[in-house]
Amino acid sequence: PQPRAKRVLASVRKAPHAVIAEMFYEARGRDPEGQRPWVVLVDGQEHQLRLIRQEVKRRSIPVTLILDLFHVLAYLWAAAFAFHAEGSAEAEGWVRTQLLALLRGRVSQVAAAMRRSATVRAFTGSKRAAVDKCADYLLKYRTMLRYDQYLAAGYPIGTGVIEGDASQAAGATG
Repeated sequence: PQPRAKRVLASVRKAPHAVIAEMFYEARGRDPEGQRPWVVLVDGQEHQLRLIRQEVKRRSIPVTLILDLFHVLAYLWAAAFAFHAEGSAEAEGWVRTQLLALLRGRVSQVAAAMRRSATVRAFTGSKRAAVDKCADYLLKYRTMLRYDQYLAAGYPIGTGVIEGDASQAAGATG
């Protein structure tokens, strides 16, 4: 399935609470009876999540929160470089394998497997920290990583273009 009537909202000028309130206001206007599924992609930033959850509670609307796949990939790459050299085909293959498992809904298994592998290889220091940071992130947000279900429902799972545009705009203005 493909998303229908998808709306993208971002701002580098407005305060986060104002953007989130505007997003919910517009969504309510587009779906006043709450008949369609509401999906919000997030980057895992705690302040943003807190504001979104407050707005969801205030408005009493069911919302599916999805952790942006591009943010998850950043953690996977950091862990990959603990196991394999940067820029190597092995690192790319490792990330691909983990990503496919995540897309199949195997979040806990991915986190456990990378920790086990780090333990077996006796990782310490920065290598172990990178693996644990990735595994912790996956487990912390596992309820927002149900990519298999989201894709089956036709929900978006990544905001890469938005992030790229926002960062370019921020860089261009100073």
